[in-house]
Amino acid sequence: MKSQLIKVSVLSLFLMTTSVLSVSAQDQAAGMKSGRQLTKAEAKALSMSRTPQDHLELASYFRNEAREAENMAGVHEEIASGNDSGPVSGTTTELQMHSHDFVDNARRAAASANEMAKEQEAIAARLQQNASAK
Repeated sequence: MKSQLIKVSVLSLFLMTTSVLSVSAQDQAAGMKSGRQLTKAEAKALSMSRTPQDHLELASYFRNEAREAENMAGVHEEIASGNDSGPVSGTTTELQMHSHDFVDNARRAAASANEMAKEQEAIAARLQQNASAK
């Protein structure tokens, strides 16, 4: 039993580390304006801005949040599926149940973040139209 728990813990740690490295590489590839992830305070300030560029940067922030949530959902999917042969065959472990819940919540968060990104892109487009009309 302890051996199985240790294996699951090591696998979880490995998957989480891989996920973090993957997200970091994606951030760099996305070419975020400042080369770093926005803080929550910066995101809030950008949401009040009247420039299209700021809202596009905010859209990028939300797309990154969605990627991170999807990556974490993938980690927990692996945890849940990796325990199918787990301590008692044919039963759902507590870890699996929590992992399935986490996957569902992370996927909902990712969908929400993608919707926020779309809204920020729409705001940027409206601001650009308003600027062109003047």
